[in-house]
Amino acid sequence: MVKVRDLVLAAVLAGADTVDEIAEALRMDRDAAEKLVRSLMAEGLLVEEERGFWIFRRRVLRLTEKGVGVAQRALEELKRVAEDVRRRVVEARGEELADVLQPYAALLPFMAYLGLLDAALLSLPLVLGFEALGMQGEDLGDMDISFE
Repeated sequence: MVKVRDLVLAAVLAGADTVDEIAEALRMDRDAAEKLVRSLMAEGLLVEEERGFWIFRRRVLRLTEKGVGVAQRALEELKRVAEDVRRRVVEARGEELADVLQPYAALLPFMAYLGLLDAALLSLPLVLGFEALGMQGEDLGDMDISFE
């Protein structure tokens, strides 16, 4: 099972270093992303630090050593899920493609952000329509996303 909190860590591992970038990568509400970041900081998985100098100084998020481990495990699980998505799409011959992709709908944009899915596959929600995949721009919130 991939938890949303682990997806936040994977996003930071992939280069998202602000709450806004995390919210965009995960297509979630900024307040929900802020809440998750604060929780991960309390767990010692993320720290906030200043980078740059003078007027270019900004606060960014960085994974702790413990956070890197969790993020890497989440990324490995996402790679497995991406491979499963690819396999199911190829094998979907008689099935409706929307039915095949629907269980993964919440993760498709994030897997695209991470570069885990092919460009051709990424255009499918546009071709099929997001509604066909059950994607309505909902906030991921605190839900856990599990796959078989």
